[in-house]
Amino acid sequence: MANSKNYSETFAPLSDEEFIYLLGLGRLPSEWERKKNVELALLRPKIANSAEFEARNPRCPEFVNDGFDLLMTPEPDFIDRAYRIVLEREPTIEEMNLWMSETPLNPAKLASALFHSDEFTCRYGAHPSETPNSPAEHRILQFKTDTTNWDLYCTYVSKRRNGQDHRRADKLLRLKKSDLTVGLNIFAMDFLDLEQVSVELRRYHGVNVSFEITSLAAIRDSHSGSDIDLFLTNNNFLQHDLASCRELLVDSPFISACWLWDNHHLFGFSSDVANCFDIIIPAHSNGQTYLHGGRAIVGSVAPCCVFQWSSSEVAFYFEQIVTQTRADELYGRFNGYPGRCGLRDGFLRQASEALYPSRVSVIPVEENKFFYATNQDRFNEIAGFKAIVCNPIYNDVPARVFDALAVGAVPIVPHGLPDLSRCFDAAAQVAFPIVSYIPDNIESLRAATRAAIAAFDAGGAEGVKLRHQAAMDGHFLHHRLTAMLSELIALAKSSC
Repeated sequence: MANSKNYSETFAPLSDEEFIYLLGLGRLPSEWERKKNVELALLRPKIANSAEFEARNPRCPEFVNDGFDLLMTPEPDFIDRAYRIVLEREPTIEEMNLWMSETPLNPAKLASALFHSDEFTCRYGAHPSETPNSPAEHRILQFKTDTTNWDLYCTYVSKRRNGQDHRRADKLLRLKKSDLTVGLNIFAMDFLDLEQVSVELRRYHGVNVSFEITSLAAIRDSHSGSDIDLFLTNNNFLQHDLASCRELLVDSPFISACWLWDNHHLFGFSSDVANCFDIIIPAHSNGQTYLHGGRAIVGSVAPCCVFQWSSSEVAFYFEQIVTQTRADELYGRFNGYPGRCGLRDGFLRQASEALYPSRVSVIPVEENKFFYATNQDRFNEIAGFKAIVCNPIYNDVPARVFDALAVGAVPIVPHGLPDLSRCFDAAAQVAFPIVSYIPDNIESLRAATRAAIAAFDAGGAEGVKLRHQAAMDGHFLHHRLTAMLSELIALAKSSC
């Protein structure tokens, strides 16, 4: 209890508007949020609908980790004020006793219970009232209703930041052209995938997009960057190029954008990227708030997807294994990163022993030869199992969820992943199914494994095809690339 705070020193001096921000988002309002002077009636649904809130306050109260949040001595005044501001009523005696028994009290746990309650949802709704007519409009709506991203949108349009945004506005004008050239440095996409992207952008925006596969180093060495309107990469390709290409990024005539696959744990590197690039796109809503301190515009979250195969490869491989017999052992091969994700790795090593026989393993990254195998061998290895555990590093939706669906297996995930609903609605999660378990609980994982295997057996060949088709329909690199480029073109059209 030595580190816990009390109400009077933390929350009492705050206005109601500041209180609801600190309760829901774990931070005070930003400068632009203070200037907007939004009334509580608008703040309640705005905070509850934001990705920042979902990441901090997952729907499973058991998942809230006291180690990541402010701990408080429970006080009646604090609980009473939280209920009044969020639910506009006083707590009942039973509710007051419940929270007073939490010693210490985690405010994030209280926020999760209030904002996710049926009472709050019935009053304010959990979704924006506008109904988009197309995927492109949906991206714009998401961009504008996400509290964090709207911050960057307003900052951008107002052209502040010591004149930096004036220069970026000039560059962004390039995306208003009818013919665009996009330099691309990204994983498995073939010509057919890129053609699908071009077709969709032509349909949504009337823009003809051509692609050039390149890298920052290649652009620097060839001095051909002026022919590119936008360069898009992911952080994996920047490990060796960022330091040597910093000058190019600062003075580039083209727009530079990076899709950060590891913003939720590579904090130092991701911050460096945010200070070099014009635009960054996080793959995870959790662990992204710090990015807004950089010079880059932060786009809407573009979740992970199938990274290691093109869609045509998966379609070809799948036809060869769709009816094969699969093992009942739980499968999961993970890279071990000493000093970075010890809690995850420790739980998985414990699971590999407790759930014996299983094919769960944590292999030091320098010893894992999985990616030295051929594309088809990697696909066939994963496709040999009915159930695949998809344990994230930090509450994220990992790419292996989509790999599992692509091979027709049943994914098993920890309960409470905030971005899972961005990828699959509740009906789809039940239909596949995507099976969840209580984080760090071996017995819950054991029960989830039994449920996943039973669901696989009950669904048979049709279930395998259903899961595979869900991945094919919306969760490959070309789907994410279409969404990201659509948002950037929409941003240029609406703000330049």
